[in-house]
Order: sequence, then C-alpha cells, then structure tokens
Amino acid sequence: MLYEIALAKNDKRLPVYVRNNTYQYPDETRALNNFFYNLSIAEAAEISYLFAKKNFDRKNSAHYKLLYKIHQLTNRLAQNKELKKEFRKTFPEENITRYPDK
Repeated sequence: MLYEIALAKNDKRLPVYVRNNTYQYPDETRALNNFFYNLSIAEAAEISYLFAKKNFDRKNSAHYKLLYKIHQLTNRLAQNKELKKEFRKTFPEENITRYPDK
C-alpha cells in the first residue's frame, strides 16, 4: 500500500487514493489519513522497501516483481541487478518487469 501511495504522490494523484476531506471521520482515521498526506515520496518508498525486504518470499514471483519496482523507485539499481539474476534462475519462464496485476 505504501508503494502505491509513493507512486500516487509522485504522480500527484494522492487524492484519488486517500481522501483529503475527512472532517466526519473518527480521530484515528483522520490521524492515519494525515500520516499518509505528510509522508514524503522517499519516506513512503523506503518504508515499502523495508517491509517488502522483511517479508520477501523467494518462492513467490510477485514478491520479486514488487521488490524490483520498489528498487527502481528507491534508486537501488545495483540491488536490482542481483534481484533480476536470482529471479531468472528461480523463474526462467517469467519476465520480472511484467507485474501480474497490470
């Protein structure tokens, strides 16, 4: 989710995903909403990276594909090269740049 928020902030489309009119929401929901609005693109991308790295499953090709995209967003190009090599060995029939949801 934070990866999507980083992309939305980068494309200046955050209100499409996170409402900015939350006066009728409970305090907890408004606090979370404000947290998303106050995150920088770099912060959202970095949190996404840390979460994806910690929960990475080497048997799941979607995890590789998402981490590959997060590496691009966070400018971890050297790590992306290694990830791509490992992906090719593990899933030789798939393409890392094609994400299953898109």
